Amino acid sequence: MQRNGVVSLVIGIVRRVIGVILLIIGLLGLLLPILPGWFFIIPAIVLLGRRDPMLRRLHLVVRWFLRQMRRVRHPQLRNFGIRLCSEYVRARRVIVPALAATERALARVLIW
Repeated sequence: MQRNGVVSLVIGIVRRVIGVILLIIGLLGLLLPILPGWFFIIPAIVLLGRRDPMLRRLHLVVRWFLRQMRRVRHPQLRNFGIRLCSEYVRARRVIVPALAATERALARVLIW
């Protein structure tokens, strides 16, 4: 194996490990009031890449949960689910282009 291939493999493994650790901390931060979760989730997504299978599954689970919240019989929960869905769409429209730009910048820096 060439030296560049080994370096690329090591960088990929390190990015994945750090990304998973940041994602776990970010998810804990969403659940616990002490830690801010988004400060860890955004770098985790950038490090892992938007097409990572684990992130894709997590995204599908979030979308499924939001759909279930919109279909709940209790009117207050249903309204909360509708509001969460609209906020999710709004946040996604802002965050996805920023993530794409950050991924491109990171790729330029990491390519030697």
